[in-house]
Amino acid sequence: MNTIKTKSIFIIFLLLFLCRDSQAYDPWISIDAWGLEKAVVTTEMDAVVFNVASPYWPDDENFPIQWFDPDGNEVDTGTEIAWTSKFINGIYVGHYGRMLVKGYERPPGIWMVAGDRRFAFFQIITTPALELAPQSLWELEVIDSFEAPGPFPEAIAFDGTSLWIGADQIYKLDLDGNILLSGALPYSGFEALTFDGTCFWNLQTDNNLIDKIIHKLEIKEGLVKSVLDSFSSPGPEPADLSFNGTHLWNASAVADKIYKIDTAGTIVQSFDSPGTQPTGLAYDGTYLWNADADDDRIYKMDLSEDIIDSPRSYPTDLASDGTHLWVADNLVKKIYKIDSAGNILDSFYAPGGGSSGVGGLTFDGTYLWNANWKLDKIYKLDTAGNVIDSFDSPGGWPMGLAWDGTFLWNVDYNDRKIYKLTTTGTIISSFSTPFLVYAPKGLAFDGTYLWLVNSPKRIYKLTTGGVVMDEFMSPGPSASGLAFHEAKLWHSDDVTDQLYELIVTAPVIASFDSPGTFPYGLAFDGTYLWNADSDTNTIYKLSTAGIVVSEFTSPEDDPAGLTFDGSNLWSVDMMEAKIFKHDASGTIIGSLESPDLRPSGLAYDGTAWWNADVFEDRIYRLDILKGLITTSLYVNEDPPSSNSLGIADDGTDLWVSHPKGFGKIGRFTKYDEAGLKVAFWDSPGYEPGALGFDGTHMWHADAAEGFIFKMDLNGKVTDRFDYPEFKITDMATGHNRFWAVDSSNDIIYVMNKPGRVNVGSSRGRTFTITSTGPEDLLIGSLTITGNHAGQFHLLDDTCSGQTLARETDCTFRLEFSPSVPGDMQAVLEIPSNIEVKPIPNMPLSGTGVMGCSGDSEPDGDVDGMDLANYIIDSGGISLTEFSSYFGRNDCMIE
Repeated sequence: MNTIKTKSIFIIFLLLFLCRDSQAYDPWISIDAWGLEKAVVTTEMDAVVFNVASPYWPDDENFPIQWFDPDGNEVDTGTEIAWTSKFINGIYVGHYGRMLVKGYERPPGIWMVAGDRRFAFFQIITTPALELAPQSLWELEVIDSFEAPGPFPEAIAFDGTSLWIGADQIYKLDLDGNILLSGALPYSGFEALTFDGTCFWNLQTDNNLIDKIIHKLEIKEGLVKSVLDSFSSPGPEPADLSFNGTHLWNASAVADKIYKIDTAGTIVQSFDSPGTQPTGLAYDGTYLWNADADDDRIYKMDLSEDIIDSPRSYPTDLASDGTHLWVADNLVKKIYKIDSAGNILDSFYAPGGGSSGVGGLTFDGTYLWNANWKLDKIYKLDTAGNVIDSFDSPGGWPMGLAWDGTFLWNVDYNDRKIYKLTTTGTIISSFSTPFLVYAPKGLAFDGTYLWLVNSPKRIYKLTTGGVVMDEFMSPGPSASGLAFHEAKLWHSDDVTDQLYELIVTAPVIASFDSPGTFPYGLAFDGTYLWNADSDTNTIYKLSTAGIVVSEFTSPEDDPAGLTFDGSNLWSVDMMEAKIFKHDASGTIIGSLESPDLRPSGLAYDGTAWWNADVFEDRIYRLDILKGLITTSLYVNEDPPSSNSLGIADDGTDLWVSHPKGFGKIGRFTKYDEAGLKVAFWDSPGYEPGALGFDGTHMWHADAAEGFIFKMDLNGKVTDRFDYPEFKITDMATGHNRFWAVDSSNDIIYVMNKPGRVNVGSSRGRTFTITSTGPEDLLIGSLTITGNHAGQFHLLDDTCSGQTLARETDCTFRLEFSPSVPGDMQAVLEIPSNIEVKPIPNMPLSGTGVMGCSGDSEPDGDVDGMDLANYIIDSGGISLTEFSSYFGRNDCMIE
């Protein structure tokens, strides 16, 4: 590099540098070159040592760079910087390195660093230095801690009564950390939180956002849901739901069917609805009620089903003669005649000479027919058991038999076919059983359709051509025979040895016209029916005879399913996709979004809610609780920088903290509630983070500097405290306490507000000054100044007027002895011979407080909560004494 040109450049920049503010420069100099942020200059033997810091990993392409001594001569650094990461209290604060410029011993003056058209200056002044420890009169004392209510807590606020935590959800806690309410986060990236007396303010961050966003939030109590489970509905476009104590009932307006399903969604049974468009369902403890939107009628159905014991222990098939049931039993090779209560009226041995294989059974109006799978025979019998005729079965393992009025039907277990036969055994036609039927047994005919058992647990409804119309699970573990008897399907089970009565057609016992023109949801409250009509947008209260008792307009224009939870009526609106909770007059108590887009049915099982939705043909099981609902009322359109960390409301404006970025120092920005920036200034520390306002002072945590700063509303530091031994992600203040949330370990720490001392008492600390510079340290007379200097006392002073050699120290003690209650401030001045950076005056603060009888919580005040506690237990305090303290907010917390 040309020496003349270099010296010219150096002189120009030197003049620019020297013409700046004539303050004594700190050995820590902020610079903008190559991502370097700070440099500490010291000396070792014959070398100048530059200890440099960067918030980012420096770009190796910018090294080596040019270094110039105070005379403008380029020098060889001798070694490049070795960079290492540095963390303070678990927070990354940058990269640090060390570089030696050899051949120089404490050269005073200004050095220049140049490269990539950027310059930085380091001023080297030989000076004394000191270290003061501790650096505050008070220590932030952790008095309690508890686990955060959810993982990864990032935000905390105090509303004057409760704590609010932003983690995996928003939580409202009492001051002992117990969860009062919770609700879903309104968005991802929910970070620092503050409360302004009415609303909450939140910093949102997201990997997709360039800048952080400030949200004004309304967080209120309401109904919140969580989806516990879901499954496909049994039929298309599920309508209303009902619960009978063990099973759900669901109507499909498209399939015109009513399904009984278990709580896992498995179809237990189904039947055609009495009308052509079933919508509403309600169970009254005995009967199932069904509203039909096409017929505009409400039907009452008897769902009673019976279970009786089989005559013996291996029932294989059933038949009905219209009055009695007949049961074939393979264990004793007999056929029994029984009544509907299970009483045996008659019996005889099955044909086949005592051979096992007694199977299929049916009745043709005159004769019984019985199949034997061992002999491959089908027998015609009179009701006394005499064989009238027989023929070989068409397959190799005849099982179930059915009679359609003209022909016999026989299903064969071996070849899995259903045969249509004449009474002499001639095959009219046949078809294979459905694809998944591997063990066909019983067979029955209802006048139109065939019904088939597929062992062990499935029953199919088929056309006479073999098309599956319906299917459901049998109630027993091993279904065998089938028969229609008195309009119900009976089936035998050869494991439970029982006979089950099943409803497969709508058992209507009464009906009446609906009050509206498109009846949908139904519910029963123990006395009355409720019916929602989506045409009139009205919800009707009805007697069980159909008389309208009262009515109210539905909350929205498309009411659908209804249910009753024992206290309140619930409704869903299909178009608005909402669920409403009502009192008896129809007044809305609460509402919430449904889990899907077109809610149609609703039921309550005593613990959970069930919601059918036609958009995805699904049924959802919901937990609906009182919880927190968060609404964003406002978004700041002039957001802070992307690295903002803290937010706090000072009663008028919002403060946002910004850790330093490239070439910047930490800052605070103040916004009004319209989102306009009204002020900004440098922070006292390197990495300002969490913020909290106590009603008078703003507090902020700076992990990189290792302090928590206390400031007035102009940003002036009035005190500082050592950073605790944990990471402060966010903080809140109130009731003379601090709450700090640590997202690294999911812990919330509780700290007393520092500096609170009872009037008439004293508290303090002992301090040490250590000489750390290359020259002797001369300390002047320590002096306390300020408005409240008389409330602070300097004791045991061994430092004033002392000269300390390197690595020697002295001590003194400070005490705060308030004579009156209130906040007090002063300054300890420590004069010395340090030229580059005079010892900063040490801010002093404290609060004189009075003990308060009646502060039972204790939280530093005597308020309504303390009054409630006093009413329960006065603790020996007279009402006059309690009244004298009521309203105080400056009580001491021990």
